[in-house]
Amino acid sequence: MVNPPRAPHPAAASGGLLTYVRNVTQYLKGKGEYADDASGGFSDIWKCRLGKPGEPERFVAVKAFRTAGSDEKAMKKQGKKLRGEVHIWISIDHPNVLELYGIADGFAPLPSLVSPWAELGTLTKYLQGAGRSLGRGERISILVKVAKALDYIHSKPHHVVHGDLTGSNILIMADGEPKISDFGLSSIIEEFNGTSYFTSCKPGAYRWAAPELLGLSGDLPKPNVQSDVYSFGCIMIQVLSGQVPYGAIKDNFIFHKKLSGESPPRPDDLPIEAPHWELIQGCLKAAPGARPKMAEVIAFLNGQLESGR
Repeated sequence: MVNPPRAPHPAAASGGLLTYVRNVTQYLKGKGEYADDASGGFSDIWKCRLGKPGEPERFVAVKAFRTAGSDEKAMKKQGKKLRGEVHIWISIDHPNVLELYGIADGFAPLPSLVSPWAELGTLTKYLQGAGRSLGRGERISILVKVAKALDYIHSKPHHVVHGDLTGSNILIMADGEPKISDFGLSSIIEEFNGTSYFTSCKPGAYRWAAPELLGLSGDLPKPNVQSDVYSFGCIMIQVLSGQVPYGAIKDNFIFHKKLSGESPPRPDDLPIEAPHWELIQGCLKAAPGARPKMAEVIAFLNGQLESGR
């Protein structure tokens, strides 16, 4: 989601949008397996091969959006809206932000997003498998990189809110580098389906969501920088303990726990040190304005790395 006010992108103003968002449909081959834990209530993920002339062939992920309607005129309008939003993603250059190669047609009524394939899967899958034996320093390093990526998209000139930071849209590449993905899509899906973004997601996404986004008021909740900080606090729980927020509590109970003000409990299996838990509690404060800035979070985590803790 983009925080107003924001000047129009020069490509959009000039009609040259596709200079920035390239259609790579003709270069895609195959349509392979789902990445099951990355597919959600609003999209499906396909594994394909991208073979552009003069470049080595590579595996890519194609995110195809599910939509509530099928009206041709509405779909055309929504497709234009999607193209107009993703140019922001494709312009962002950060080592821990997933690159967007372009868009593709033919996977769903709306254009699909094409990005690098994450060999080690989502953060959730990684921590349950290959990353289970990570040391504390390696875990903090992941958190620092994710925090820096968030702070980068929040800052000038981007002013982008992620809106849906979970263990399923932080991806782990073959070299172990974490990359955030899917930022800004919450507002797009909300408009397409005419309902709250979180209503369209898998129930498990509630685990990372700030409680103010789950309100029952008539207005659709709008993610912001502070709600991203809350979600990062939940990511801290997951990375440091290896458990998703709220642990073994079933998904269908999470929504009510959030609304009643019950924060994720402190895990027991892999204890979180007191200084880290104190920061997590700060990120999870009920009042959005009382949560720390991402710059403060980064400074703390960098200090923990430097001290060897």
